[in-house]
Amino acid sequence: MTQPAETSLLALAVAGDADAFRGLLRGALGDVYRFCGDYTADALDAERVTGLAFRLAAEELASIPVGATFRGWVFRQAWRELGASDGRLAGVGPLRELRQRYGFGGADLASILGVGGASGETLARRLGEPANGGGAEVPLDAGLDVRVQREAFRGWPPREARAPAALTGGVAAEGGRRRWLAIGGPMLAAAVGLLVVLLVAPRSPIALTGSDDGGGTRPAAAVATSTPGATATGTRSATAT
Repeated sequence: MTQPAETSLLALAVAGDADAFRGLLRGALGDVYRFCGDYTADALDAERVTGLAFRLAAEELASIPVGATFRGWVFRQAWRELGASDGRLAGVGPLRELRQRYGFGGADLASILGVGGASGETLARRLGEPANGGGAEVPLDAGLDVRVQREAFRGWPPREARAPAALTGGVAAEGGRRRWLAIGGPMLAAAVGLLVVLLVAPRSPIALTGSDDGGGTRPAAAVATSTPGATATGTRSATAT
């Protein structure tokens, strides 16, 4: 699958389009299954890891880093599952395979390995250029795509589906918003709470109510009232009371 085609499908899938996700799955299934088959004991285990990788990828579809591909995102899940088993991914061999056999660039390598983008680019340069021909294709068992798809859709829809237009740069913006909610939100709440305390505390300099001597409330200002009275000339005038 070409990069523009995958990008278009990914934007739709992130927004919750199940058909777009099926298209992505079909495009990546052969490579993911072949990779899992190289590091598992048998076809059943390879299918299990493949299905799990697609399910986890579906659940976290909205978290794909900017610049990474869907295929690389599924490899990330498979890499974690295989690496957590018994160290089958130790050494430089699996890394070289990611680069030369499957053609992953720096952004995908960073995503798969869980490292920074600069480290992924450096690793890509050190591992050399991808091989043109690649390895021999592994034949897919009859019904494998159906079974993997069934497992993958156990994680559907994505946890944070969003509009396709938000895909470009959206991950970074969403991450910034979450950091603000996690850090700035509690700080703002604390500041508001402190302000409320200061406004209602009797001895606070900005209190809404206060006392002149600490023992009582300030007396209300005298209000002039007028009562009718009579003057020597017989006209009515106001006298202060």
